[in-house]
Amino acid sequence: MPVQVQVVQSKPIAQSTEYLSLLKSRHSASINPQVEGYITKIFVKSGDRVDGGTPLLQIDPLKQEATLSSQEASRLAQEANLNLARINLDRAKKLWEAGVIAKSDLDNAQTNYETAVAQLKSLEQQVQQQRAAQGQAPIPQDALDQAVNRALDRHRGGHRHHHPVQPVPQLDAGSPAGVDQLP
Repeated sequence: MPVQVQVVQSKPIAQSTEYLSLLKSRHSASINPQVEGYITKIFVKSGDRVDGGTPLLQIDPLKQEATLSSQEASRLAQEANLNLARINLDRAKKLWEAGVIAKSDLDNAQTNYETAVAQLKSLEQQVQQQRAAQGQAPIPQDALDQAVNRALDRHRGGHRHHHPVQPVPQLDAGSPAGVDQLP
């Protein structure tokens, strides 16, 4: 059988390989919202250039509103606790002066009052932080102090001169908050 012969020609052979990859921009930023929730609207699309302060998306505010309402309810409940602690402290002072109770009972009433003041202060701060996270105007510190003093006034029927209250101390960020710093 005869064999056929052909001339071989030199040709480039294409080599290719497939890879999975992710292309990232050198000029990008990670975005983390300050609040949790479901995204209800996206204002930009991938690749858009945006300036600082430009809204990127809208988060459903229902969860934050519920959290704020819960914190405000806790604050109101703590006002009632503070009122009761003040009444008990006043009662304990009178009973101790009359020699009916031990000094330790008066100390316990004082500690309960100071704890109630601190807890109310903490709840006021939490409400303020939640309002700030929602973009609502924050409440100035003196307004928070006034709210605590108003809570005390309500329990006394507005007669502040009968039971003078020391102002709630200002605590700087990072400073230790001890019982000895409370009124």
